Amino acid sequence: MILINEQNNAMHAIIRTNIVKNFKPLLQEGKLYELSYFQVVDGNALYRPVDNDFKIMFTLKISIKEIKETDVDIPRHKFEFVNYNKIHERVNKHVQLSDIIANVIGVGPIEQPCIKGSNVLMKNINVMTVEGNEIKLTLWGLVANQVEESYFTENPGPFIIIATCLNVKTFKGEYTLSSTSGTRVYIDLDIPETAEFKNQ
Repeated sequence: MILINEQNNAMHAIIRTNIVKNFKPLLQEGKLYELSYFQVVDGNALYRPVDNDFKIMFTLKISIKEIKETDVDIPRHKFEFVNYNKIHERVNKHVQLSDIIANVIGVGPIEQPCIKGSNVLMKNINVMTVEGNEIKLTLWGLVANQVEESYFTENPGPFIIIATCLNVKTFKGEYTLSSTSGTRVYIDLDIPETAEFKNQ
């Protein structure tokens, strides 16, 4: 998971598989919590969802208290959008996963190519970045179902897409963005960056 504090700092947090059942009923995306007695450890060497050298580790001693009424202003979302001109630095590096905001210019159907002997869900989306560069975004597995094709036929554009935790790859000399198990996709999310992009 990704946690955000009142200073708008984001941090990766994990719960080990053997104790996740203790905490899953206590945590819900978008709610506020006060956490105490957790561990701070070195961040992942690879596939970091946020740019932070540390991460939070839940232990059985952690205290979790939901905050229902507070004057603390904590944002609902936190993104670290990669500039297109920096994408080449992340090709096949897998250290820092990438977030993008882009304009949707084409949406392909769900496909099921055979990868290593198994059929996998896949959806390709052609997008244009803020800098005006076209790039292909490929969503794999269950992530492909996060984008409903009907949204694009039933609503007026432009459509601004935000996709998180992406790998940067190349295919036939072109940059491509590929989803991971941590990828979340948002269409026309109500944040200032979306409004600014649409105005542009």
